[in-house]
Amino acid sequence: MLCIVLYPVNTQAKNKLTVAYIGFSTDRPFWVTLGKAIKEEAATWNIDLIDLTPSDPDPKLQSRLLEHAVEKQVNGIIIGAITPSSLYTALSKASQNKIPVIAVDTRIEHQAIVSFIATDNIKGAALAGRYIVDKTKGIGTVLILGGTKNHPNGEARRNGVEKEAKNAGMTVLFRRANWNDELAYKITSDELQKENDIAAIFSCWDPGIDTASHVIEKMKIKNKIVTVGFDGLTRTLEYIRDGKVDATIAQNPTIMGVKSVEILVSILNGDDFLKEILILPYLVDQNHLN
Repeated sequence: MLCIVLYPVNTQAKNKLTVAYIGFSTDRPFWVTLGKAIKEEAATWNIDLIDLTPSDPDPKLQSRLLEHAVEKQVNGIIIGAITPSSLYTALSKASQNKIPVIAVDTRIEHQAIVSFIATDNIKGAALAGRYIVDKTKGIGTVLILGGTKNHPNGEARRNGVEKEAKNAGMTVLFRRANWNDELAYKITSDELQKENDIAAIFSCWDPGIDTASHVIEKMKIKNKIVTVGFDGLTRTLEYIRDGKVDATIAQNPTIMGVKSVEILVSILNGDDFLKEILILPYLVDQNHLN
């Protein structure tokens, strides 16, 4: 969707810009790649980038960091929300100060958000679900390892896989793992010991399926369970190559990072811009690796 800028433009927009980036955390490979892309693209535009990404995914801290960016009167903000609802107060302050905010990866329903750039999670989840149904022939139970409660990406990925599995007649067992690798390991271990008909495991993030594969390997049942992740991270691709994981839905955080900077520059320069960009993911299994 093309947008003609009606948002108040900072008078400094034609000069050197200062932009704050506040990612999900610095301890997640996906966000490390996305943050790196933002920094590199910002440098090409001679932008002063202030990286305020917290080291751990702490919603309250992220909200305070967003308020800090507003107080510094930056020209624009790029944010990857941990918990969107926790940011509403800080976003209202950004709106009051006429600072445009771009949401990257995670949708935030707030008037301060002028553009949204992310993976098309619905289409990605459908790919994962159809792959699972095909590999299991629609027989058995799918264990879904989910993210945090009400996180838009986690819910979209869960719902997409669940829809495909249930339409094929499979049973779905959902467990919330809060994007936590250790919890994913424990849930997988617990469920595999009591659910004899689990035919597939889908994790809403790659590290979750990586750790689940360790449980499966330990129990020596890899040939009985289809494993699918979501991210396309380097380690998971290695696991796929080694036969420890079957597939992942690959995102492109580099493109997301680059586009977020490009869109923000357009906004601040008073040019037309897209209010939403959804990047198509793709499935990777051994057939797609060199």
